[in-house]
Amino acid sequence: DDGFCQARSGSNVDSNCEEGRKDKGEFKCVKCKEGFFVDKRPESVVNGIRVPAGKFNCLPCIKNCKICDHNNPLTCILCNTGFSFGYDNFK
Repeated sequence: DDGFCQARSGSNVDSNCEEGRKDKGEFKCVKCKEGFFVDKRPESVVNGIRVPAGKFNCLPCIKNCKICDHNNPLTCILCNTGFSFGYDNFK
């Protein structure tokens, strides 16, 4: 067993995950469905408050974004059908 599995329904599996793996007994997503990204933030401290590391689950991209950059989910790579980046507004 290589530790990789296809996501399937179940309480411990993210329904927006296409491909995941088991790591130290925990399910971690490595590839999400379109419109989602893998949350793999490192643990950090913001304004003195501890922000836990991402849990390798799938979070939604920004609104109207079909595919977002997995390293920067606020950066949209491909918009949903019927939406554009709005570059025409700058002509």
